[in-house]
Amino acid sequence: MGDVSSPGTRKPVARWWLIALVVVVLLGAAWLTASLVGTGSDAGANASTESVPGGQGSGSEQVPDEIAMTFPEKTPGQTVPEVAASASPAPKPVVVKLDKPAQLAEDLTVRVVDVESVEGVGRGPGEISGPALRFSIEVTNSTGERVDLTSTVVNAYYGSDNTPASPLAEPGGEPLPATLDDGDSVVGVFVFSVPTDQREQVSVEFSYSVQTPTVIFEGPASS
Repeated sequence: MGDVSSPGTRKPVARWWLIALVVVVLLGAAWLTASLVGTGSDAGANASTESVPGGQGSGSEQVPDEIAMTFPEKTPGQTVPEVAASASPAPKPVVVKLDKPAQLAEDLTVRVVDVESVEGVGRGPGEISGPALRFSIEVTNSTGERVDLTSTVVNAYYGSDNTPASPLAEPGGEPLPATLDDGDSVVGVFVFSVPTDQREQVSVEFSYSVQTPTVIFEGPASS
């Protein structure tokens, strides 16, 4: 009879093939899982970056590049333009003696024609009755056209410290008119409180407009 192997003598099946197969399956599953997780992370990062224009995927809100404010850089040696002065400096005052005429503008003159010692009468707010001086000031127009006098301001000062004299309306105060026709002269009367012992040095300031120099009449006044 032929050689027949008995069940007790059969060789065992090699198990290392089974172990190798399990290892391969586990490695394949791990690789597949890692690939899926990486793809999801990249998609989330891209979505985060694209959610805000110009963003960098930080999750914080970014300013779009197209509306971002930019400032030109200063070129070396470049100077920043300065704003020019909007108004020219006021002309220097013209100082004349109390009894002399002065020129406000071409063919427009002013002079103090009279200085009187009076007893000032306080009627308006802040006015105090007492010794005062009354100045009669004449303006003559030879300009060839009507002159606007609405901006005229008259002030007075007395003493060595040029103390401002308080204006009074009485007695006999008379402001200049709003306009002065060509070829005409007009007299305005201005009263100021001036102590009798402070009249050795008196100044009368006449301002016609900001474009013309202020005229200052100065000298001793009658007591």
